Amino acid sequence: NHPKERMVFMINIIKQEIPIDESLKKKLEFICDFCNTTPTFINGSIRKIDKSNLLLDIDKVSIWKYSNNGIILEYNHFNDIKMIVGQFINKNDYPKYFESMIKYDSLVVSDVEINSNTSELYEHYFKPNGVKSLIDHVIKINGKIDRIICFEQFFRRTWTEDEIRFTKTIANYLALIIE
Repeated sequence: NHPKERMVFMINIIKQEIPIDESLKKKLEFICDFCNTTPTFINGSIRKIDKSNLLLDIDKVSIWKYSNNGIILEYNHFNDIKMIVGQFINKNDYPKYFESMIKYDSLVVSDVEINSNTSELYEHYFKPNGVKSLIDHVIKINGKIDRIICFEQFFRRTWTEDEIRFTKTIANYLALIIE
C-alpha cells in the first residue's frame, strides 16, 4: 500500500538556443500557456523556459529510449526509486506491448494486470514496481519512434480525457524539443 502523493514533474530540457519559425513559436506559446510556463524568445529563437513545473496527480514518470531491440530507461522521476537508469526491456519478450505502441502511439490502461496489451509485462515490470495503471505515449522524431514516456499510477485508475490530452501534450512538447 503505497501512499498516494502528488508529484511535481520538472521539465528543464531546453538548455540552448534553438532556431524556430513563426508558426512553431505560436504552437510553443500555446503549449507553454497550457502548461503554465513562460518561453523566452530572443531574435526569433527560443532561449529557455523559465518556469517549467507541471503538477500531475500521478506517482511516477519515466522516459525510455526506443531501439529495434527494446527500450532502455533514460529518466525516472519517483521519490522511492526502485528502477535503475539503464534498465532494459526486450522487445521480443513483450511483443503485445510493443506492437500496441507501434500501432496506436499511446496506451491508456486502467488495470495493467488484465489489459491484453500490458499483462505480459505484469510479473516482470509492473508488479515489482507497484504499477497498477498507466498512460504511455510514443515520442516520434522524423516520423519514427524515438522514445516512450510513461505516466504510472500505483492504484487502479480510470484516466480522464483531460489527463490523456495533457500527457499527450507533454509527449508532443518533448518531441518538439528533441527534434
